[in-house]
Amino acid sequence: MPNSAQPIGYSTAAIVGGNLHGLGLHLSRQLLDGGVAVSFFSHSADLEPTLYSNLSTNPHFSTVASVELLVDSADLAYIFYFLDPHHTLPTLKRLLDIASRSSIKFTLIAPTPPIHHTTFVTAKSIRSGTDLLLSQYVHTNYRLIYLSHLFGPGVDVSDPSQLSVFYSKLAHGKYLIPNEPDQAYPLFVADAPEAILKATFLPSSKQKTHTLAGIPTNLMDFCYQIRSSVPANTLQAKTIRLDKLTPPPQLEDVTLAQRELNWRPKTIFEQANAETVHWFLNHPELKSDLTFPIKKPNLSLPAPQLPRPSLEPKPELEPKRHLAPPPPPPPPPTTPQPLDTRLATVIQALEHRAQELQQKASSTPKQFRHHHPGRHFFKPKSRLGKILACSFAVFFILTSPFLVLALNLGYVVRQLQDTQEHLQSADVDQAAVSAQNTRRALALARGQLKFYQPVSSLILGQYATSNLNQLVDFADQASTAVIDSTKALDSTTKIVQHALSGQPGNIKPVIATAQVAITASYHQISLVEATLKNSPELLTLTPFQIGEHLTKVQDYLANYRNYLDQSRELMDILPVLLGTDSKKTYLILLQNNAELRPTGGFIGSYALATFDQGALLDIQVEDVYTADGQLKGHVEPPAPIKRYLGEAGWFLRDSNWDPNFSISAARAAWFLDKELGQKVDGVIGVNLYAIQKLLEVTGPVNLPDYDETITAQNLFDRAQYQVEINQFPGSTQKKDFIGTLTNSLITTLINSPQQTWFQTSFKLAQLANQNQLTFWVDDQEIMRTLEDIGWSGELLGSTCPATLKSPTCYLDYLAVVDANVGVNKVNYFITRELTYHPIISSSGAITANLTIKLTNSSPDATWPGGTYHNYTRVYAPAGSSLQEITVGGIRLPDTDITTNIESGKTVFGFINLTPPLQTSTIEVKYRLPKAILPGSPTAYHLLVQKQPGTRADPLLISLTHPTNLTPVTKDQAVLTGKQRLSLNTHLEQNQTMTVEFARTL
Repeated sequence: MPNSAQPIGYSTAAIVGGNLHGLGLHLSRQLLDGGVAVSFFSHSADLEPTLYSNLSTNPHFSTVASVELLVDSADLAYIFYFLDPHHTLPTLKRLLDIASRSSIKFTLIAPTPPIHHTTFVTAKSIRSGTDLLLSQYVHTNYRLIYLSHLFGPGVDVSDPSQLSVFYSKLAHGKYLIPNEPDQAYPLFVADAPEAILKATFLPSSKQKTHTLAGIPTNLMDFCYQIRSSVPANTLQAKTIRLDKLTPPPQLEDVTLAQRELNWRPKTIFEQANAETVHWFLNHPELKSDLTFPIKKPNLSLPAPQLPRPSLEPKPELEPKRHLAPPPPPPPPPTTPQPLDTRLATVIQALEHRAQELQQKASSTPKQFRHHHPGRHFFKPKSRLGKILACSFAVFFILTSPFLVLALNLGYVVRQLQDTQEHLQSADVDQAAVSAQNTRRALALARGQLKFYQPVSSLILGQYATSNLNQLVDFADQASTAVIDSTKALDSTTKIVQHALSGQPGNIKPVIATAQVAITASYHQISLVEATLKNSPELLTLTPFQIGEHLTKVQDYLANYRNYLDQSRELMDILPVLLGTDSKKTYLILLQNNAELRPTGGFIGSYALATFDQGALLDIQVEDVYTADGQLKGHVEPPAPIKRYLGEAGWFLRDSNWDPNFSISAARAAWFLDKELGQKVDGVIGVNLYAIQKLLEVTGPVNLPDYDETITAQNLFDRAQYQVEINQFPGSTQKKDFIGTLTNSLITTLINSPQQTWFQTSFKLAQLANQNQLTFWVDDQEIMRTLEDIGWSGELLGSTCPATLKSPTCYLDYLAVVDANVGVNKVNYFITRELTYHPIISSSGAITANLTIKLTNSSPDATWPGGTYHNYTRVYAPAGSSLQEITVGGIRLPDTDITTNIESGKTVFGFINLTPPLQTSTIEVKYRLPKAILPGSPTAYHLLVQKQPGTRADPLLISLTHPTNLTPVTKDQAVLTGKQRLSLNTHLEQNQTMTVEFARTL
C-alpha cells in the first residue's frame, strides 16, 4: 500500500441514498469520476433503471433495493443521504449507526425546511424527527446541507423551496410570475454536487450546517429570463402568491456557506436556464401538486411593468418621551414649500434655540459662571507676591531651554523606536523618513547642548550632562545605521526582482552593490549595538520613557544584525547559486508536514527549478509517484520503513528518513537520478507551514482554474480537498493543483509592492532560521557557508559559548524527531509539549528525564485524521545509556526499542500510538555519558534542536543541581526551587540554556 494521501483508485467506497431532484445520480457520477466506488439506493420504487443506465456500465457502481441490503465494508468512507419525500427515519437511523460505528463521514442533504405550504406538513414533521435523531449522534462525523432555490432538469416542481416551480407551466403555454418582486438565489442543479463534496471533505465542517443557494437576483427578472428563453414567444403570464412558497434563505447564511466552502456556482445562468426550459418543454406530463391562484383579469404579453418606488422621503418617527405621549405628526403639506420659506423656518428655530441657551446661562449659579474677560485670575498686590512672580519668571527663563532640549530628545527617542518598528514590519520607506526626522532633531539638540554646556553642567550636574551627550551620539549612530539599512534592503530587492523576472542578464554588479551596502549597514548596526551595550545608564533614563524605548531598540538590534550578517555571507555564494557562470537546477522537496517526516513532512510532490544568469527560467512541479514508478531495481529501505510502513523497497518519497538534511537531500538527489536520469546541483526542503507563512505576507492567492482563493487560514483544508478526491491512477490533480499554486504565488509576489518584497525576504530568513527551509548543494565550499549561516538543516554539534569564564564546560544535546507512519495527515491535529529535566548528582553524574506529551484533537478515525502512529527518535550525546521508556506509565520492552549511533549522537527509537481525542505521555530516562568534573568552576550548556515541520512546541527545561554547585550566571533561566533552575520557552527555533557554577565546599 502506498504511504500517501488516500483514496487512490477505487480503494474507497461511498453509499448514496435517495435521489432528491436527481442529485443522488449527479453525485454518484462525480464520485465515480473521482475514483470512489458507489453503492446507490433510492426510496422511490418507480425509479427507472434508464435514469442510471449510463452509470451501470461502470463496474464500481452498484444498486441495492433497500438500505437493509447494504454491506458495511472496510473500505466504506462516506455516506450521502438525501431527504426526499419518500425518506423514512428508520433508514436514516440505520445509516447513522453505520457512520457512528465505523467513523465514517456522513452528509445529510435536505430541502430548505418549508413553513407555509400545507402539502409539506408531513415532511415538516419528519424533518423535526430528523433533528431529534441527529441530536442523539453528537460524536458522529456528520454535516447537514440545506438546498434552496434549485432549478434545472429533474428538479421536483412540487417542492416549494425550489425555483423549478416557475418552469412547471411552460408545457401548457404559460409562465409564472410572483405577486411581489422578491429576492431569488438561483442554483443550477449540476452545481450542487461540488459544494456537497467540499462540505464532506473539509475537516472543519463536522456537525456544521451549510445553506446552499446561488447568486442573489430579482425574482421578477428570473421569471422574465424564463419567458425570453422560450422559442415561441406566445406565453401567457400567470401570477403566483409568494406566501405559497417557502421563504428564501437568509443572505448571510448563503454567503457564509460560500465563504466556508470556498465555493460559488460555476454554470452560466443563461446556459442553465436554456437547458431547464428545453427539459420542461419536452416533459408535458409533469404535474405540480401546488395550486396557484390567478389574479383576474389574467395578464397577457407584454409583461407588466413593476411600479417604481416613491422617491419622497418617509417622515421620521418622533423619539419616545417619558411621562407624556408624543404629539401627533403634522399633516404633510399638499405642495412643497418654497426654498426661502424653508430657510426662514430653519433660521427661526435656531434663534429660538439661542434664546433658550441664553436664559439657561442667566439662571446658572454665580460660582459656575464664566469670569469676566476684563478680570484677572491672579494679581499680586503684596511685595512678597511680586518677588515670587519675578523669581518664577527668572526660573522659567533659565530652565526653558532645558525643557525644550528634553522635549527634543524625547522626540528623537520616539522617532528611533518608530524607525525600529517600521524596519520590523519591512516598511523601509517610512523607516527612512523617521531616520531623517531623527537627524533633523539631532542637529537642533547638538546645538542646544553645545550652547548650554556650562549652565547644564552647573544645574544638572556633570553625570547627567554626559548622559545627554551619549544619548545624542547614540541616536546619531542609529539614524545613520537605518539610512544605510534602507539602501541595503533596496539593493537586495533588485536582486530578487532580477531573479524572478525570467530574463537572464549580468546580475553580478547588482550583487556587488548589495554586498557593499549590506556590509556598511552591518558595521554601523554593530557600532550602535556596542555603544548601547557600553552605556547601560541610557537604559535607566526615565524622562519621556527614554530608557524603555531604548530597551526595545536594543532587543531588536541583535536579531537585525544577525539578519544582516547572514545576508552578507549569502552574497558571497549567491552568484554561484543563481547560475551566473553556468546553469543550475535544484530539486525542491514539497513536504507536507500534516504527515510529519524527519526533515519536515511526507514528500508528496517535488519541483525542479532552473536558474541561468541570475534568473529563474522555469519551475516544474511533479507528483512523486510519477518518478517512483520509473525506478528500475530494488533499494532496501531502513528497518522502520519496512516494519511500520510495510514498504518492501525504498523510493524518493521516503528518502528524507534521516533528520540530517544533508544526508537526506543527497539521497533524494540520488533517487531522482536513478528514477528519471535527472541530475541536480542542490536540494531545497520546504514544507506546508512555510508556504502558509508566506501567504500571510503576500495575502490571498487566486486560482481561477480551480475556482479557489487560497489563504494562510484555509491552505490545509483546500490542499487536502484537492488531493483527497480525483486521485485515481494516472490522475494529475495533485500535481496540477500544487503547480498552479506555486506559479500563482510567484506571480503574486512579482506584482506586489516593495514593502511586500522586504517582508518576504525577512520571512524567508526567519523560516530558514526556524529550520522550515533547508538547503543542500553539491559544493563543499558553499555548504560550509550554509552551515555557518545555519541553513543546512544538519544535526548540530553543541559548542560552548565564547563568553564563558569557566575553565571547563559540559555539553548536552537533545533532539526529538517524529515520523508519522500511519498513512494519514493527522499531524494537523497534533500538539506536542516537551519537558527536559537533567539532574546533576553530587558526584557530577547526570541523569536525563525527557517527557513528551502528545495530544490528538482529530475528531474521529476518518481520513485525513485518525490515530497518530508515530515512530519517535530521541537524539542524545554519544555514549548515553538508556534506562527505560514508558508510554502511558507502561514500560516498553527492550525488543520494541532500537539504539543506534547517527550523526555522532546516540539514538533511541520506538513506536507509539495516540488515538483520536486522546493524550499520550511518553517518558524517556537515560544517563548522560560523562560526569561534571569536580574541583574547579564549571559550566553546563544545553542545545535543543528543532525538527523541521513542527510548530513552536512548548518546551520546559528544568535543571536540578547539587548543593556543592552554586549558579553564578544562568542565562535566561530562573530559580524555581532551592536547587532547580528552569527555562520555560517555545521551540520555535533551536534553543540553548547555559549555566555557570561555582564550587562550594
